[in-house]
This record gives sequence, structure tokens and C-alpha cells, in this order.
Amino acid sequence: MPPIVDTDKCVGCGLCFHACPVSAIVFNSEKGVRSSPSVISELCIECGVCIRICPVKAISRAEPQYPHTYRLLSDPALPKVTGIPGRGTDEVKTNDVTGRYRRGEVGIVIDVGRPNVTTTLADVLKIVKVLESAGVELEKENPQSRVLEDLTLGRLSPQDLSKVRLMSMVIEGKTKIENLPKVIEALRNVEREVDTVFCVGIICRISEDLSIPCYEALKELGVRVMPFAKVNLGLGRPLVMD
Repeated sequence: MPPIVDTDKCVGCGLCFHACPVSAIVFNSEKGVRSSPSVISELCIECGVCIRICPVKAISRAEPQYPHTYRLLSDPALPKVTGIPGRGTDEVKTNDVTGRYRRGEVGIVIDVGRPNVTTTLADVLKIVKVLESAGVELEKENPQSRVLEDLTLGRLSPQDLSKVRLMSMVIEGKTKIENLPKVIEALRNVEREVDTVFCVGIICRISEDLSIPCYEALKELGVRVMPFAKVNLGLGRPLVMD
């Protein structure tokens, strides 16, 4: 359900209208006077931006109803089913402690629907399926892990999948570095089948000679590596060794 607007509290400032990332809030004018806003349910993704920005707390979250309970994933401020707030894990930023990615492995992070393009669970499922078929092991500590499990086990009907639109979803996993060409090929194929956008992040451990093992492999695949990186310096105490 979309947020509820308390018309007695609303002062008509319009902040929610300007802040809504999917233009789901409208104002109706009567005789030149702007009324309280209303929310278009079909467009709303329940990201919570309007609730946080309202200066008089006139907007509140409605009790979510299935299948739109999944739209709460659009709000990164809410702890998800794993108890991890945000949209994904800490990925490489805490790898010196978690040991999530070991030498000879690559992490795969697919950010679906950003920025402000949105996505449906149906498109997320297409990407998850090709990743699994390409040998990617999905990350269990991802905040969306239970939803991804629902998708892969077919617990949602096709109608539900197409109805639920989210701001974005982060899909995480890992595979052996020699399997990277198969993963990239699978992602290139699925990009033609989804009605959204996604970007791909690749994570790997730096070699002893300070080279980046996945860099040359990506270049050979014709992938233009963007110069944006998160670097873990390895200053923590590892819980899991190589």
C-alpha cells in the first residue's frame, strides 16, 4: 500500500512532490489553491523518501499487503530479513575480516534498476537464473536473501513478479575466476531480455605482485573496466584464511 497522507497535518509545501524519485505524488489545485498530495499506487515503490522528507510528519507508512510487501526493499533505511540494513552487504570493504572472497575467486555484484529506473521482481529473477546457470553462488548474507530464495524456488506467481516494482535490488555472489567468461556472456545475453538497467561490479583479491587478476581477464572479454573501485587494505584480523 502507498503511504498515507494526513490532510489535517499537511501544509502543502510540495517537498514530497519534488523528492519522489518516481513521480508518484501529485497535487490537485482547486480554484488556485493547492490541496494535499495524493499518491499514485501503481507508481509508488514505497522507498520512504516522502516520509523522511516531510517537515510536519504528515506522511506515514501504510500496512503493506502481499505481494507489495516486497516493495519495502526499496527503502534502504529498513533492516531486511537478514538484519542487515541497506541494499547489500559490505562486499569487499570488510573482506579482511569476513574472508568472503578468497584468492582464485571473483565476487559478482549486480545493481539492478539504478539510478531511478526501477525494476520488477520478474526482471530480477531473469538475472538470478542466468547467474546461477553460469555457476555463481548467491550470497546468503545479502539483505534480500529471503526474497531471492523465494524467486529461485518459485514461491511467487508470474503475476506477482510483474506487479512488484522496486527502486533497485542488489544481487551478490561469487564464482571461480576461470568461470568469469561464462558469467559475462550470460549477463550480456540477459540484458536484452530485461526492461531495466543494471551495472556489474567485479571483486577480486590483489595478487602478491600487486596485479589485479580479473583485470586482464575482463579486457580479453572486451569489457571496458570503469575506474571506480572500493579498496580493502587488509588491515583487519582475518576470520577466514586463504
